[in-house]
Amino acid sequence: MATLKQIRERLTKAFEPGGSAQTEPAEKLKVSLPIIFRYLRGDKMPAPDTPANLCRILGISPAYIPCFE
Repeated sequence: MATLKQIRERLTKAFEPGGSAQTEPAEKLKVSLPIIFRYLRGDKMPAPDTPANLCRILGISPAYIPCFE
């Protein structure tokens, strides 16, 4: 299983810099923008299904954020 640090690093790489690039994924995940920021800072571990859903929204491999690849 991936550590919080590994997930945070991959989330940071997956998002474009700036809040506007995070707003749309947050809305599609039905989470608040502060929750996305907490994921990016490593303050909060995403729910088990969130990384795969986020990968789908961002158009990247579903195995990337959960560190399966």
